[in-house]
Amino acid sequence: MKQQKTNNWYVLTGGPSTGKTTLLKLLSEKGYQVVPEAARSVIDTHLADGITVEELRSDEKHFQELVVQRKADIESTLDPNAIIFFDRGMHDSNAYLRYYDFHIEDWIDDLVYNATYRKVFLLDQLDRYKDDYARVEDQAFRERIGELLQAAYEQSDIPVEVVPDIGLEKRLNHILNSI
Repeated sequence: MKQQKTNNWYVLTGGPSTGKTTLLKLLSEKGYQVVPEAARSVIDTHLADGITVEELRSDEKHFQELVVQRKADIESTLDPNAIIFFDRGMHDSNAYLRYYDFHIEDWIDDLVYNATYRKVFLLDQLDRYKDDYARVEDQAFRERIGELLQAAYEQSDIPVEVVPDIGLEKRLNHILNSI
């Protein structure tokens, strides 16, 4: 077990289309600091440079490494004393790399090992899935990634709380009552 540094950071995670972004928008509207999903930020940056999602993700390992680096860059600028909610945390990258059966580079292992959060809220899959320009995953992926996400955080001794699909307001209240 590693020595945990302390902060007031919380992660909302889960497979694609589990309601993370919607809940983070509501948390932001309530005045909480939120950090958007790094993968979407990487995608948006490349789209602005004229690179398509398909081109960017044609080298999935490189894409995942770009996401890890973006997360590390963002987290290095944040106040550990502030209550912050993240749309995915560092350990999500570990789960994604494992899903694709990629070798996890030492620098990524170090970043994941040293990242910590007060609690992770693992959102259960919603019964509806909404496609958009950045989502390329199928149902089998969404189910498997949820398992890998939970394992990645639990292996790092970060508390994981599963949040069922109980409706938006109840989910929000559940999260706020658990911090």
